[in-house]
Amino acid sequence: MRNVKVAALPSVPSVVHPVVHPVFEGLACLKYPVKKVSEIMGVDLSMVEQWSRGEDKISDVDLVFLTLLLAYRIDEIEASYADHLKQSVDLQSDMHAPLKEAVVYLEIQEAVNYSFAVPDIRQGVQNFRSWWRDNASFAKK
Repeated sequence: MRNVKVAALPSVPSVVHPVVHPVFEGLACLKYPVKKVSEIMGVDLSMVEQWSRGEDKISDVDLVFLTLLLAYRIDEIEASYADHLKQSVDLQSDMHAPLKEAVVYLEIQEAVNYSFAVPDIRQGVQNFRSWWRDNASFAKK
């Protein structure tokens, strides 16, 4: 076997691309207020804004929580508009595209979440269930 020298590759500066999680895109499609997310999460508004822009790392536990929050919000919207969507073509076209887009982002985020450690997933689910028990729409009726 011949020894072949390979020329060194030129050094390329590494570019760090922010990680923008699909769950934030889905919440944005539904016009879910970032302020409300910060209140639910118990963190400063600026922290949620940084997470949503990929400027700061969000924990896997918090991503699981937000994924479930997005799914819950989608379900609420679908349920509340079900009768109206059947009756109104205008409302259907206004609501259908953002809702459909949010569902796509939800599915992408759920696929990402499969790579998380089981204890993190479990904790995110427990955190969501605790919030849901205290804050779900049906509990206030």
